[in-house]
Amino acid sequence: MDLPVNVIESRLYGTLTKDLELLSILQSMREIVAALAATTDRTVPNYSDHTVKHMDALWGVADQIITVEESNLLTPAEAFLLGVSFYLHDVGMAYAATPEGFNILKSSEPFKAFMASIPEAERELPSSIARGVAISVRRLHADAARELAINEIPGSEGLYSSRPKPSAMLGQQLAGRLHPATTGASRN
Repeated sequence: MDLPVNVIESRLYGTLTKDLELLSILQSMREIVAALAATTDRTVPNYSDHTVKHMDALWGVADQIITVEESNLLTPAEAFLLGVSFYLHDVGMAYAATPEGFNILKSSEPFKAFMASIPEAERELPSSIARGVAISVRRLHADAARELAINEIPGSEGLYSSRPKPSAMLGQQLAGRLHPATTGASRN
């Protein structure tokens, strides 16, 4: 999957290109997340864009927030961590991409609370179930994103998993690559 121009032309991406291994990992992660994020239109159709297009736009936002001088101080590993955060921050919205994930959401407290708040006669309506799942996804997506950074989506049988897992990639690939000021290590 080709990266859009706004990503490639960002200063942050320019920093990341100094470490081709991290760049490759991020591109692989983006492909997996893009497939996951594409499912959000089905599970939360009335919400704002949570596809990879939204995530890609954050590279330009970073260029607006991080000054040129600050960009020049970033290491490729730090740029990688920001890029990873762009792609993982909303991936929890895709938790209902599989029947198993959907069922987990239906057993969640936000779903149960929503169902308890509507008339009993409406609880089995597909529109009520869809609304309850959407509310659950929205309320739980931050925790789900953290979980999905470590584990695959329940019931996906590896379809959306990254090998190795993103958390393992971070630990293995970033060892010694972060700027000393961000890790508490001395600069000597």
